[in-house]
Amino acid sequence: MKKIPRDAEASNVLVGKVDFLNKPFVAFVRLAQATTLGGLTEVPVTTRFLFVLLGPQGKAKSYSEIGRAIAALMVDDASICVFVMVLLFIRSHALTLF
Repeated sequence: MKKIPRDAEASNVLVGKVDFLNKPFVAFVRLAQATTLGGLTEVPVTTRFLFVLLGPQGKAKSYSEIGRAIAALMVDDASICVFVMVLLFIRSHALTLF
């Protein structure tokens, strides 16, 4: 905790496959106030952003790759604009990507 700045906030990326969906579900949430979400993070840091991607069986590798890309984009503030563009791309091409 010594190396983590006092005002640090976390972004959580959650990706998984489920049997009850026919097409992917994607949600990006920005919390108005950063909140501690229990054991979701490895260190006691408040969470500001959540990205959730759930999809049907068969495309798990694609979901993992998208999750990695989102996590990489959430590393610093400069990447947020790129992240929004990627999110809009995913939304507009969801049927062809999955």
